[in-house]
Amino acid sequence: NVFFKANPTSKDNVLAKVSQVIINSKLPQLDTQEIKRDWATILPENKADLLIFSGAFTPKEHQLDKAYCESLNPQTFSFFEEYGNMGPANIVLGLIKGIKSLSDEVKTVDVIDRDVYGRESLIRVEKC
Repeated sequence: NVFFKANPTSKDNVLAKVSQVIINSKLPQLDTQEIKRDWATILPENKADLLIFSGAFTPKEHQLDKAYCESLNPQTFSFFEEYGNMGPANIVLGLIKGIKSLSDEVKTVDVIDRDVYGRESLIRVEKC
């Protein structure tokens, strides 16, 4: 659960750690694709410095997601406008972006995603 610079044997080279993971494991309803926008229930109480979100399939859904996420955290980012929905890669690319965003100002990043069945997940990354 830690990410390293060049030498993984030295604690000085640790970039970040995953401090929280919430994966919605409910069985999907294959005949419905309901979007609830309920990320607020899985976000930690202490607000992250950056919120990276994904899961929209249309520009309209993305705008609704963006407005919702900005109501939770004014510092947001999404790849949607540039790349659209990237399926399972959404969360991986969100993690990469989050780790690259870590700095003296950005010490915690929440990466949230919604899959095609409406299941919402969270991974929190913190600067070491």
